[in-house]
Amino acid sequence: MKGLVRLITGGRLVSTVVMPILLGALVSCAFLCDLTRALPLPDFGFYAYPWWPAITVGAMLLVLSLMYLLVTRLGLLFRLRNELAVAMCIVPAALTGFNLGRLDLGDLAILSLTIFWVSTTLVEHRSIHTPLPMLCFLAMLVFFVCASVINGWFTSLVAIHTIFTKILLLFLISNILVTPRLHDLAVRMLIFIAAVSALVAIGSEVLYLTSGIEFTFDDLRNEHHKDTPIGTMLRVTAFLPGTQSLAHLLILAASLSLFVPMSLTKRLILLSLFMLGTTLTFSAGGFLSIAVVLVVSLFIRHPHRAPVYLACLSGASLLLYVSGALTWLYEKVVIPVSGAGVQDRLEYVRIGLHAVERHPLLGGGFKNIRRVLNTTIHNAYLQTSADIGLIGGAVFTMMIGYLTVACGALILQARTQADRNLLKGCFLGMIGVCVHFAVEPFYDNLASWMFLGLITSTLVVYSDARPMVKGNDADAA
Repeated sequence: MKGLVRLITGGRLVSTVVMPILLGALVSCAFLCDLTRALPLPDFGFYAYPWWPAITVGAMLLVLSLMYLLVTRLGLLFRLRNELAVAMCIVPAALTGFNLGRLDLGDLAILSLTIFWVSTTLVEHRSIHTPLPMLCFLAMLVFFVCASVINGWFTSLVAIHTIFTKILLLFLISNILVTPRLHDLAVRMLIFIAAVSALVAIGSEVLYLTSGIEFTFDDLRNEHHKDTPIGTMLRVTAFLPGTQSLAHLLILAASLSLFVPMSLTKRLILLSLFMLGTTLTFSAGGFLSIAVVLVVSLFIRHPHRAPVYLACLSGASLLLYVSGALTWLYEKVVIPVSGAGVQDRLEYVRIGLHAVERHPLLGGGFKNIRRVLNTTIHNAYLQTSADIGLIGGAVFTMMIGYLTVACGALILQARTQADRNLLKGCFLGMIGVCVHFAVEPFYDNLASWMFLGLITSTLVVYSDARPMVKGNDADAA
């Protein structure tokens, strides 16, 4: 407090008080605009929200506190620069539903990370760690995305920056999380923000069931609800722009929490949160992916019991099929919950194959699938091929395969049991990515590329590979 008084009396009233208040008011207005989109209350006007003054004051205090820290605690922030960079790598993936004044929080975080990495690389002479195969994959993806503009024209040209920022994010994460400490911090931060998202999702469902208020960031109003056997439910999104995005984030975190060292109580609580949150998204792809993750985790945890697990799964599947229980579950549970999603996906695949047939080399254009379909193809591999061509789709698929296989191979090279468990969680997460990509169009999703960057960092930290360009990384530890 004395430092703040000294700054004000020192003649810097505008920079320390007036500017933070104005910026705080601006941020609060932008946040409230987003809140009115996520929590529509038609009986109240914009300024009639009872919490608007509190939000405004809170935003002002937040900006004032940040300005105060920048001015008086610059040394502390500098010492925590790597931890702050880790937060910018991970946290925005859970906040993509916010669109403050049409500013994308993910893009702002990537811009900040770029400035951080360039400055630390030049000043501290850090190395470029991204493995050579990944650099080749990324370079080829950039080439085919740019080439797809030939067929996509203006639509692809306008949207092309969205995939470039994701590719840049992967590169930045793999060059920032270069020590076991930072990598472990990123993994635990991902689990934490997913747990918070799951709690928000559960709370929003309770809010809807008790008061009828819809808290969702999904702009597609016709997809807010799902008629289930127990009544109409809200498809939760937490702070993400869609239910599938939330399910994707929770699946990634569930995969990690199955193996990351923690107490059994915490593991069970986290898994319960992630499974319940995924259930409340009412996403057929989410159900399938988390089921596969849970089953595969048994084989990864106890590989010597694989024949027993296979025999049990085969016997249970045969029993369900012969007894008719499988048909009953499909007709009474899957169809009511997923609606026409299963049938629609088959039709999307057919149309996607037709789009690839029309433009096999360069694709129909990045983000230009609406020329043949009024929605995205619910398959990331086919969606990529339809957008940027068969070769570009093959490059994307091989990149996912490379990360999965390389991460699995590292398990055999782990030096300690803790490292082995962490690598098993990352490998299981990549299996979840592979499965979810097969049923959802997530090839340009921020959370997906954040996790791919985390896995690339895993290869850097836990393998014997040397950096592409040598430098001094001691300060990153």
